Amino acid sequence: MLTSFCGCSLSEAELARVAERYRRAADHYAANAHLDGDSAVIELHGDKPSLAALLDEMIAREAECCPHLHFAIEETGDGYQVTLSTREMTGSERFDLTGALSTLFPTASLG
Repeated sequence: MLTSFCGCSLSEAELARVAERYRRAADHYAANAHLDGDSAVIELHGDKPSLAALLDEMIAREAECCPHLHFAIEETGDGYQVTLSTREMTGSERFDLTGALSTLFPTASLG
């Protein structure tokens, strides 16, 4: 069962629908991720036009339900590097990036 990560405004049903969309998309790219303090760096490798469309969709959707997430995108030779960080969340509100990674990039190897 999915649980909404801190600050997400989606209902459980909406989150399940979005997570399924991201899971289906993940079948078409390879991903590696590592945590770096208050951010996660994700390397995506695959068809660049498809990845660009996915990232555009993801950023637009997440801006509505998770405005505390910040995406920085850099193009690489065979894909994109995504730096995912949180804005203005401290203490008990501290965001669990591992939970976000498992939803947004479900097949990413965390190392």
